Amino acid sequence: MNDKSLYKETVEGKQTVDIQVDDLTVEHELSIEILHKDLLDTVLEGDEIVADKSLKFHKIYIDKVDIRKYVYQGKQIPIYHHEGQGPSEMIGNHLFFPGKWKLKYNNPPRQYFAGWNGSLQKINSPEKVKTKNFYLDQLKNLMSK
Repeated sequence: MNDKSLYKETVEGKQTVDIQVDDLTVEHELSIEILHKDLLDTVLEGDEIVADKSLKFHKIYIDKVDIRKYVYQGKQIPIYHHEGQGPSEMIGNHLFFPGKWKLKYNNPPRQYFAGWNGSLQKINSPEKVKTKNFYLDQLKNLMSK
């Protein structure tokens, strides 16, 4: 969290990781990364990968808010084994290479994610906001007469 390591243990299988963040500053950046992956962690049979070290987010909660649907707003800059091996930026719920996956959010998380979710709704499109403001202005004019 905010470039401070709060959990640095081996995760095997499905595992729940709970961390406590006592930093009450407004802006935060959650980062998750896979460490110590090398070429031997990817097993090939011919051209097919049959085993690979990876990390998948099944559930992520911040302040009891399920942010799974926001995971795709986070981004990872992968550190590949070979230069030019893949895209420079990854978006998703899987980590296959080292490199921090980062998601920015603000405190309080409940309010932030609720507002973010609302900002993506059609009612907040520029056209809808313009129409709403037009009618609000007309109502104000009528009430001031």
